[in-house]
Amino acid sequence: ISACEKGDESKKALQLFGDMCQSSVQVDTITFSIAISACKQDGEWERALQLCARMSQSQVDVDTIIFNAMLSSCERGGNWTVALNVFHIMAKIMVELDIVSHNNAITACERSGEWHEALQVMSAAVLRSMASNIISFNAAISTCGKGGAWQNSLQRFRVMMQRTVQSD
Repeated sequence: ISACEKGDESKKALQLFGDMCQSSVQVDTITFSIAISACKQDGEWERALQLCARMSQSQVDVDTIIFNAMLSSCERGGNWTVALNVFHIMAKIMVELDIVSHNNAITACERSGEWHEALQVMSAAVLRSMASNIISFNAAISTCGKGGAWQNSLQRFRVMMQRTVQSD
């Protein structure tokens, strides 16, 4: 499954995962993680959420890696609202939010120019004492630009330069 997922054969990886579930092979967090990561390749956020629900039913632990893969699936599938819901659920059920979680949520907002939400996620990272990185700043700057909030783009750029985050 992992070889298929890494080789951009997401449909094959998901087919193999389905075959495993129907057989007597026990699936675990790693297997689910690979399957959910395969969903993100094609932006299949609905399927990623279904797999996460199946994890809960199978009493398999859901962790930060799983949620980050779901966030990435939502981002690639162009569904920023679901991505933000997943992000907020992570915080609510106390799954560790890392900089990847924040960046995936910001990037999901970027695709639709939802700059208010992107800046809120960026602020949440600061409140959690996380240092935003070049991905955070680039996505926030781009989101503000797409949303017509050029002054916020300039402000993010200035903050990035003050923090000596290396720019692209």
